[in-house]
Amino acid sequence: MDDVLTHGWAYGSKGNALKGKEILIAVSPGAKDEYYRRESGFGYTVNDFLRPFQATSNLIGAKFLKPFVTTGASSINDEKLSEQSKVYLKYINNENISLLGHFE
Repeated sequence: MDDVLTHGWAYGSKGNALKGKEILIAVSPGAKDEYYRRESGFGYTVNDFLRPFQATSNLIGAKFLKPFVTTGASSINDEKLSEQSKVYLKYINNENISLLGHFE
């Protein structure tokens, strides 16, 4: 990231190489979905954990798309993994992926 996020290239008064580009993160945290809640479990959503990436995206003028999340990765079985692979392919081929809101 340090090589890509260079002042004068990715951001700054002359840095606009990534401006308007889309950033999509795919993550597979190990715990089950119910742990990623503000009111229970860890007290944070997966999106909360990704906020530093969203902030960086804001800095460089990129579009931070809603991430693709597969929770429960530490115990996922082959059938579910295969199913999620298909869902992921469909997701990244969607031309209308929404931006991640600041507080969602």
